[in-house]
Amino acid sequence: MQPRGGPSGARGRGTLADAVPANRAPGAKIVVGLAAENRQVAIMNRLALFRATFLTAFLLTGCSGSLPASDMRQEPSPPGSVSAKSAFDMNVDGHWVHVMRPRGYPIPHREHWVGNLIYHNGTVQTTPSIYVVYWQFTTDPDNVATDLTGFLTVVGGSTWLNTVTQYYQWPRSRRKIYVHNSVAQLKGVWYDNTNPIPLHPTDTQIEREAFNLAQHFGSIKKSAVYFVATPTGHGGKGFPNQYCAYHSNAYYYYNIAYVNLPYQPDAGYYCGANYIYDPQGIDEGVTTTAGHELAETQTDPLGQGWFDYNYQHEIGDECAWTNWQYTSFGSVSYTTQPLWSNSAGGCVQ
Repeated sequence: MQPRGGPSGARGRGTLADAVPANRAPGAKIVVGLAAENRQVAIMNRLALFRATFLTAFLLTGCSGSLPASDMRQEPSPPGSVSAKSAFDMNVDGHWVHVMRPRGYPIPHREHWVGNLIYHNGTVQTTPSIYVVYWQFTTDPDNVATDLTGFLTVVGGSTWLNTVTQYYQWPRSRRKIYVHNSVAQLKGVWYDNTNPIPLHPTDTQIEREAFNLAQHFGSIKKSAVYFVATPTGHGGKGFPNQYCAYHSNAYYYYNIAYVNLPYQPDAGYYCGANYIYDPQGIDEGVTTTAGHELAETQTDPLGQGWFDYNYQHEIGDECAWTNWQYTSFGSVSYTTQPLWSNSAGGCVQ
């Protein structure tokens, strides 16, 4: 690779000697050329300082008035660039995803889990919506679809999900935009009995079905969570030994945030069946895992939102497998786990 300016004869600045007339004495050539270049550098430095001063003043004051103190960025940052690390912590079929680990999974340094989530300069889902596809649910022996649809119907606007509203994104507008916990977030349910399902779908196939789900309801929505629920006997590679479910994103003209939700009762003990022996019984893990993935996707859809810097734990991981309860959602109740609250400094629900 040639250095800037190129070889002799190429377009560019050339050398100092090239700019000096040949009829000058050798010593004079260097002194005059060097003095001119020094003056040029000094002028450029003064211009750069002026631009930097003007830009700083503009950013602090805006076009009309100053920013409120509450809107100035004050979040602590870990060493280095916070945007250089992703929360996606497991490679599934060549694609990085963020997993919910099964019950009893050996986690190194678990005693150091608890800690506030840090903003990594990415996006959150500010106006969330939810879509679900039941992919070839020709049989559903444990009534998973009934519990999952029921839970996702009432979770929007609930006290349980309200924890996500303290997390935000910081776009170029210089204003924090928070996750909004609106009611009726479930916008569409589709039973896909047309597209065949492999025995053990790969992550690429899960991505494709998420895209099919988005297309079925019109288009990809950037603040939507697309749940791909697979039927009994069709868990993908790693389920349930390495994960109960996971979320990630794929790019089909736009980023699509999706959740791979295998048939939780197939995992039994490892993914929460009869964990607290409430009325849901074998389906306790269905709503708990779905809620875990929903909250994590809303606060970290692309892996650069909110998570613990040291251990890549998101809002659900900090409180996984602790203090499950049978939570009331108005006239119905479902099993849930707590979520991490920075404002409370702990797990709440």
